[in-house]
Amino acid sequence: MLGTRHKWRVPRTLTFGIKMKDTRLCFKQANRNPYFRSRLLFTYSGLCAKCGKSVFNSGTWNAHHTTYDHDCFYNRLLNISCVEYGAIRQRRAPPCHLCAKEHPDKFEQCQHLVVIMCADCHQVNHGYKEDIQSE
Repeated sequence: MLGTRHKWRVPRTLTFGIKMKDTRLCFKQANRNPYFRSRLLFTYSGLCAKCGKSVFNSGTWNAHHTTYDHDCFYNRLLNISCVEYGAIRQRRAPPCHLCAKEHPDKFEQCQHLVVIMCADCHQVNHGYKEDIQSE
């Protein structure tokens, strides 16, 4: 994996997942999946979509949805265990690893609607911080 802070393992079955009525809610949670995040880093070569700088130099980065107008193929959120900053964490996320394996075309569509941004550009994009470059 390319510079990800997560180590993930595949859940045993899909029966432990929470079934969602709205598949768009599952897509909103895709950025919580460690597999999805590592594939984003690989796809975009670790470069911020706004400033073009490496996200590895900025320390933290965010997965930013360009649009929420997408339906997740799976309508379940799984409890996925991952190691983050030395501690084991539970995350609720859709099974992106299964989608990439069984439906690669749908996974690619989903992945192209999410970009990576360094933390500063992400805050500027949402209006939490003023854009220093425009001044």
